[in-house]
Amino acid sequence: MTIFAALIDSFLDIIASLFNYFAVRYALQPPDKNHRFGFYKITDLAVLSQSSFFCLSGIVVVIMSIKKIMNPEEMNDESLGISLMMVTILITLFLVIYQKYVMIKTKSEIIAADNLHYLSDLMTNLIAIFSLWVSHQYDTKYIDPLLGILIAIYIFYGSWKLLKSSFARLIDKEFAADDKLKIIKVIGAHPKVKGFHDLKTRLAGNKAFIQVHLEMDGSISLYDSHDIVHEIENEILKIMPEADIIIHQDPCGIEEEVAYKD
Repeated sequence: MTIFAALIDSFLDIIASLFNYFAVRYALQPPDKNHRFGFYKITDLAVLSQSSFFCLSGIVVVIMSIKKIMNPEEMNDESLGISLMMVTILITLFLVIYQKYVMIKTKSEIIAADNLHYLSDLMTNLIAIFSLWVSHQYDTKYIDPLLGILIAIYIFYGSWKLLKSSFARLIDKEFAADDKLKIIKVIGAHPKVKGFHDLKTRLAGNKAFIQVHLEMDGSISLYDSHDIVHEIENEILKIMPEADIIIHQDPCGIEEEVAYKD
């Protein structure tokens, strides 16, 4: 059962990698006249669909494991199963090493997430080998389906994390508090900025979008206010490279309806 569960997990990895490949290629298209913000949310949609599919696959593993517990069967060809699993582990290990190399070169968060997933797969395959060995040594028929359920729980856990993160991006959830604080510190550090309001942040894929209203001395020239905005944008880009930043300038002291004031 653990081999079947590991097979399911590996099959899901292949599907996930293919989804990620095509989603990233599509998401990296330049914005056009009908999609001015780009196509970054395609990656979030891909992850959302994957995580839903992963949950269904975990349910299949649990059902089959329960059936095997209720109707135990003799395990055969343990040595063959272990040999096949060892080959899988070696292949996965080479993949993880290569992903580490790509991560260093590209700093890609998508590759980093995929790498973490395959590292977890190494543990899944090792559990499967342990199950086969224990079943052979102690002639037990229950360790295999029980560990199959354990792997299914891992699939559920990973799927839930993917589901939460992709859903949060699709509904434009704000940055984490620490990331917003970095932006606030940049704004507050500029001596010519009197205040700010309506700071809005969101993520689409790995693309950050930031909007904010700056409050400045109303007597300065438009050229000066432009320079201030440019300086703040550059500082934000140092901590969040390639972010899409929109800054609106407001004269300080003008009363207006404020939606958000951080």
